[in-house]
Amino acid sequence: MLLVFVGGIGIVPLLMTSQIEMPWIALALAIPFFLMAFLFFGSLMLGTGSLGSNMREAQQLAMVWSLTAALPLMMMAVLLREPHGIVARVMTWLPFSAGPLIMFRASTDLDFLAWWEVAGAFAVLLLSTWIAILVGARLFRIGLLSSSRPKLSEIMRQARLS
Repeated sequence: MLLVFVGGIGIVPLLMTSQIEMPWIALALAIPFFLMAFLFFGSLMLGTGSLGSNMREAQQLAMVWSLTAALPLMMMAVLLREPHGIVARVMTWLPFSAGPLIMFRASTDLDFLAWWEVAGAFAVLLLSTWIAILVGARLFRIGLLSSSRPKLSEIMRQARLS
């Protein structure tokens, strides 16, 4: 919350004085999408990172989710060329890229972003976050209670039980 308040207090006056046109709806969408994406990636990183036997291994396991979070940046050339094209529309429905893509599409041209895309992407991100929290909690539990690193079959079995 401190990040949201400090960032919000610092960013809004900066945007107002820098003559950058930013739709207010994009700023309003940024808060809920940022929080949901943060919870989504945090729970995934927590669950997979807890399976490591030491800190280095935990960071390597959690790196997978950092790479998926960078997916919108990897696709930036395509997204800048067609911000409301088929690639952007498909990536809007993926929970790994829904947060940044909705904010990006809302800030480029709001007329091409339908309300049902925003609501649907938020619903997908909300459902994915809930599932990620359940699976992450289960993986965290088996990661902490295991004396050795669990096998992939045990991890998959426990993830399906949640």
